[in-house]
Amino acid sequence: MKKILIIKHGSLGDIISSTAVIKPIKDYYKESKIIILTSNKYLELFKKSNLSNSLLEDNRKGFLNFIIIILKIISMKFDLIIDLQNSKRSLFYCLITRIFTSTKINGTHIAAHYRFRYDKTNPPHVIKGLGDQINILGIKS
Repeated sequence: MKKILIIKHGSLGDIISSTAVIKPIKDYYKESKIIILTSNKYLELFKKSNLSNSLLEDNRKGFLNFIIIILKIISMKFDLIIDLQNSKRSLFYCLITRIFTSTKINGTHIAAHYRFRYDKTNPPHVIKGLGDQINILGIKS
């Protein structure tokens, strides 16, 4: 069984859009434990969605919380991180995790082992971009 972390915070629209790729991830990794790292205001939504086995809260407040989240990620020994947020904050989570663990990472940033690159002058629609990102892992969205 694999342990997979999906990182997704953002606005409500971003969260709802991300479910179009989180469901195929869950279906593809049926026998795996899926954990979603999200903002506290979306914990209940994800809990009711049944898209994960458990949730991690990231209130995105302050340096101490940043360190606590990184330590949790490292201590949980994930096999794979799928960074659907692709923000500066999640880049640092992934970069530090990559340095100190053997966790594989999927995202759009330099820390990703499975990196989705796109034309920044003409970025794809959010759902298409996230779908293309997970296609790199062999997951059809």
